[in-house]
Amino acid sequence: MRERQEGLDGVGCLKSDLSDEQVLLISRKAPKEVVMFFDGDRAGWSATDKNAAKLRRVFRVRKCFLPPGVDPKNMDGNEMRNLIKRSKLV
Repeated sequence: MRERQEGLDGVGCLKSDLSDEQVLLISRKAPKEVVMFFDGDRAGWSATDKNAAKLRRVFRVRKCFLPPGVDPKNMDGNEMRNLIKRSKLV
């Protein structure tokens, strides 16, 4: 939700699991590349790695790892865009 408020085309998932249905819904938007980030904690970093493997089957994927304690909902658009610029293609 926060990404959308900041003018970015984003999809949120509940908890840390991205379902096959969500991957299908994302693919309908026909992006060439997906940038993903979760909370800046152990669970978020683990979810980033786990879900990147699932998304790589369909898209080019960039992973963003938020600093410890950072939650995407507390970031502004400039912070998100800077994070995306520094993201790593996997």
